[in-house]
Amino acid sequence: MNTLQKMRDLASSLLGHWVIKRKKHEVHYYIDNNCILMVDASRRMPMAYTILASSSDGRNLRVNVTTPFNKGHDKFLQIASDGKSLVETIGVLDTSITTRWEYVDSNTKAQ
Repeated sequence: MNTLQKMRDLASSLLGHWVIKRKKHEVHYYIDNNCILMVDASRRMPMAYTILASSSDGRNLRVNVTTPFNKGHDKFLQIASDGKSLVETIGVLDTSITTRWEYVDSNTKAQ
């Protein structure tokens, strides 16, 4: 399998509805082929994304997202081998933030 096909296969495993449960609320990601829609209690933020790279083991992606405010940043995404969780790492200034998302269902649009 060539590198482009591996990236497409990995990207397709991102598609769907993901959630992280916080103490006071939940945050949801709805991921389709072009956009990550983040939904929480007070806002909906669509972020266009572009796949920049994937790892040789087929479980890691580096994507660049652009917010509605034209702010862009990279996200490093690691998909669990069972496909039921996603670890996201974002570099912010001199630190990084890591979040673990759980797969909910195949919905790519918020209800």
